[in-house]
Amino acid sequence: MAFLKVNSLSSRNTNTESGILRANNNTSVDVLLNSIAGESLQASWRCIAPLGRFVEIGKADSVQNSYHEVKRFLGSETFEGVDLTVVAKYEPDIFIKLLTEVLELYRTSAIEAVSPITSFGMSEIQIAMSLMQGGKHMGKNIIRSHGDEVALPPLIYTTIAHADASYPITGGTGGIGRSLASWLAKNGAKHIVLVSRSGSSSASAHALVEDIDILDNGVPIAVRKCDVSNQAQLEDLINGIQGTMPPTKDVSWCHNAPRFEYFIMLASLYSIVGTRGQAAYAATNTFIDSLTAFRRSQNLLASTIDIGSFEDVGCVAEAEQELRVVFSHLARDRIQEK
Repeated sequence: MAFLKVNSLSSRNTNTESGILRANNNTSVDVLLNSIAGESLQASWRCIAPLGRFVEIGKADSVQNSYHEVKRFLGSETFEGVDLTVVAKYEPDIFIKLLTEVLELYRTSAIEAVSPITSFGMSEIQIAMSLMQGGKHMGKNIIRSHGDEVALPPLIYTTIAHADASYPITGGTGGIGRSLASWLAKNGAKHIVLVSRSGSSSASAHALVEDIDILDNGVPIAVRKCDVSNQAQLEDLINGIQGTMPPTKDVSWCHNAPRFEYFIMLASLYSIVGTRGQAAYAATNTFIDSLTAFRRSQNLLASTIDIGSFEDVGCVAEAEQELRVVFSHLARDRIQEK
């Protein structure tokens, strides 16, 4: 089977419709096999003749439940979707028959492989994927292992926390802060400082210090009162830690603090998706994401984890019943700490 060059059209521009009609002597087509998506699919659909058949083998528009011009059905056109994985599942005999016939056509050179085929080495996977995502490739991209490439083993960090360092956690007396402290203690930390505006006055702070799991690891827990938005209080806190405890290797700290090993901030998923009645909350968490981006632009350490609502720890779990009802409407799917 051969195609003239004039009948080879690009699927990456808006001339799909005129190109198909021009290749068919400016008349509609009876059968069209399609794999392109978006506006190009709609343009191809408009090329179908009355009583014609449109066979869709792509999945992008189906997955996205995209709109189709249903007025085309006034000409008794047929729109069919074909997914061979579905055929294999429900009609395996038909699938095997089709596959056997295609392989025989290829064996006898009745059909040829897709062309061009661009080969990338293992170290060029990112380049190949970028071309795919940008829609800049033609034919097929394949990944091959070349003899001169060496596979690097993944990095394995055996030490997460250091026994000779202090780990302050801002907002540490809250539910998630307490969980982080417990996790650090179980992973090597021996000096943990929980920082909050209420200090050790809250019942939750007392409960944490007395937590049997942490005490069994021999980890002293210090609770300090500080509003980290107040520069003077923050400096007093830093000086106090450095004067009585090992140097800090901060987990969740402040932007102007000394250089450290970790700078990890917990923000909310609502900084990305938003939620009704929580504009200020979303803006606050968006600032945290932006601070991470700014620090990275300055070649400074920073990471943000945008989390959803925890069901068993944190403000939602500890809120009064009325407030929990409100939160239940904001996030139907909540996650568990463990």
